[in-house]
Amino acid sequence: MMIATDNEEVKQQAWEFMKWWVSTESQVRFGREIESILGASARYATANIAAIEQLAWSEEQLVVIREQMSVAVGFREVAGGYYTTRHLTNAVRKVTNEKTDPRETLLDYARTINEEIVKKRSEFGLPVPQEAIDATRDATPVN
Repeated sequence: MMIATDNEEVKQQAWEFMKWWVSTESQVRFGREIESILGASARYATANIAAIEQLAWSEEQLVVIREQMSVAVGFREVAGGYYTTRHLTNAVRKVTNEKTDPRETLLDYARTINEEIVKKRSEFGLPVPQEAIDATRDATPVN
């Protein structure tokens, strides 16, 4: 992740670092070094397709990896979306550990998630539907 800055020199240096880090050469070297230190359990699952082919995966494993990569679909990031997985996990834990009502618990956490998404969209100057603002205005936060 690169943090925004107005300093053009720092931006350029950050971009050069990012390009270096995701390069095949750097990813292969990192993957091999981490595995040499920690063993096969630390085998590096890089997103660099060319680098994966050069790491210590067996041919059988590579067949599976290639197949999975051919059908993998990314999903769009949403400002504040980090709250989604965090609070879905919290909801499952609350229902499991505290025996709360699953429906009500999920609705409570959905309000919390939506509040954060509205807050972040506003913070970043992204459009926020009025009904989303209205829905979060009177929401009760989850404890």
